[in-house]
Amino acid sequence: MAAVVACTSDATADQQDPQTSCQSVLHVGDSLSLGITDEADSPGADVAQRYEAAGVTTSFFDVAGGRSSVETVDDKPNAVSAAEELSRTHPAAGRCWVLQIGTNDAANISAGSQIDAAARIDQLMQVVGDEPVLWPNLKTLVSAPMHYEPEKMVAYNGALTEACARYPNLRIYDAAADLPDSAFVDGIHHTTAGSEVFAGGIASALATAYPAGGGPTPGCVVGTANTVPAPESSPGPMAAPQSGNGLICFAPIVDICLSTTDFGLASATTR
Repeated sequence: MAAVVACTSDATADQQDPQTSCQSVLHVGDSLSLGITDEADSPGADVAQRYEAAGVTTSFFDVAGGRSSVETVDDKPNAVSAAEELSRTHPAAGRCWVLQIGTNDAANISAGSQIDAAARIDQLMQVVGDEPVLWPNLKTLVSAPMHYEPEKMVAYNGALTEACARYPNLRIYDAAADLPDSAFVDGIHHTTAGSEVFAGGIASALATAYPAGGGPTPGCVVGTANTVPAPESSPGPMAAPQSGNGLICFAPIVDICLSTTDFGLASATTR
């Protein structure tokens, strides 16, 4: 089962970091989120700490390898089911969403799924309703396996951009522009340095899209020309709370990575 994790902080955010109006974040993700949550190899790659630095009080995570919006892998909930559960079980006041989903959707569409990108995006946005959403766009390299080629991600990104016209509460984080080719270990997943860029970029884009003391930033795509610097003295996952730092509490999750897709049904291997 995917883990749902709460991370709460009473720390005062570093005022040098951009601040967000989001009091809490509900984060739904795939294996790329594993590298910035329970498998984070450095404090800078820990997105919970990056959210905290941006002014978020509480973060809730449901991440699982191999996840897409509609298909399931090893009986784990897909992104729509995970979002429904998070929405049902956590307070609605002041919350924002980060939907780190799409890489496996793009691959499943390439493999022959009859559910297109727009329909997949719509299913998730219908769960969220009118609450603020940040959705990182996609990037892979030419070295990625079949169905994960860069052009498949570009097509999905186009559908995401078009969705902004249907959902005024949607903002897209241009992760594809922030992540250099050197950030990838296998054409899909990120190195430790890549995870640091990804985690910092998501938190910074959240503050850009939904800034403290104001309304949502106009437009659709937000970027971070310079992502928030990694914290220098924050504890890593499972560290005991210290003065000025929140309790970071992550449960282990088995990383499932898609090796093939077949007409919308995911075939997976355990990494």
